[in-house]
Amino acid sequence: MIRDRNHIFRTWRASHSGARGKARLTRVRDEPAARPVPDRYLPGACPVLVRHVSGTRPVPVPWPPAIPVGAGEGGNLPPVPSLSDVIAALETLWPPHQAEEWDAVGLVCGDPDAEVTRVLFAVDPVQEVADEAVRIGADLLVTHHPLYLRGTTTVAATGFKGRVVHTLIKNDVALHVAHTNADRADPGVSDALAGAVGLRITGPLVPDATDPSGRRGLGRIGELDIPLTLAEFAARAARGLPRTAAGLRVAGDPEQLVRTVAVCGGSGDGLFGDVRAAGVDVYLTADLRHHPASEAQQQGLLSDGRPALVDAAHWATEWPWCEQAAGQLDEISDRHGWALRTYVSHQVTDPWTAHAPAPEALSSTSSTRSSRQSPEAILPTSASRPQSHPGAPR
Repeated sequence: MIRDRNHIFRTWRASHSGARGKARLTRVRDEPAARPVPDRYLPGACPVLVRHVSGTRPVPVPWPPAIPVGAGEGGNLPPVPSLSDVIAALETLWPPHQAEEWDAVGLVCGDPDAEVTRVLFAVDPVQEVADEAVRIGADLLVTHHPLYLRGTTTVAATGFKGRVVHTLIKNDVALHVAHTNADRADPGVSDALAGAVGLRITGPLVPDATDPSGRRGLGRIGELDIPLTLAEFAARAARGLPRTAAGLRVAGDPEQLVRTVAVCGGSGDGLFGDVRAAGVDVYLTADLRHHPASEAQQQGLLSDGRPALVDAAHWATEWPWCEQAAGQLDEISDRHGWALRTYVSHQVTDPWTAHAPAPEALSSTSSTRSSRQSPEAILPTSASRPQSHPGAPR
């Protein structure tokens, strides 16, 4: 459930992140019995949640927000944007033409002339998220993953995807998708991932040849403020990413020093060549398959074991983008003076629901295996939010 709050303070601060010069959007919240601010939200180049930022001037907003917000100066109500207004804003952030040719991005359903006062961001357009959008009164659901990536000939409610479409349309909720165009954007999905694990971004892993500034592209390369061992970096990543059943998997020497890291939100085992060319110490991504990971590890033995691999849940590596994306729309909304509120879903839509570690006795059946340090010795299960509860208001 969305917890009641007396009020919320909101402000944006532009700051810079090292050589990349990334403007960081910082939200200030003040709430009764506020939770301590986790360290993972402080570094990086993506929106973060803090309780106080020195030198800022918070602007009070009633909570829960009533839309329209209320009378402005001279008794005028803030303008309520149409769906077409909001989609135009989203497409300036993530232009559709920057998506891969095989991708399915953009507006899936919705009336362009409908008013939009509440927007929910999520990774997956699954039924639980659609129900959440209806429950909070959202007019627009923005997801990272497409609903119909491979097309369809029917939207009948006899299938689970058709049921999602029917739920949204019957409740006047539009659906918009930003997928590989958000991956390539500046800032994009991997910027948010890098920020979640405390990296200072130095550039893209695979630069976009059409971007003269060299800032867009797939993945990101970043640096740690201070070197960490692989075990320490894995623990930091586990704390910085949202909790999933599988946690993180690690390949490499736990005592290896880590200074530079490549990250790619989502499935990243197709970029191993670029990772090796970058010469980084660690590669953090998701969905690493056995053979590509094994070959990368064996190749790394020829170069001091680098890069080590950290494999997280697909959903967990992309969820930080939801906070970043909502912050970007908030900034546009503030600039236009729109009566618009953004929300971020905390529904854990990673498909894996449980993890059963092998009994310790099994690790001693092979002398070769027993010489390796057990994963539990170096790697905690990812232990940060979000846990399975509905969208958090922004």
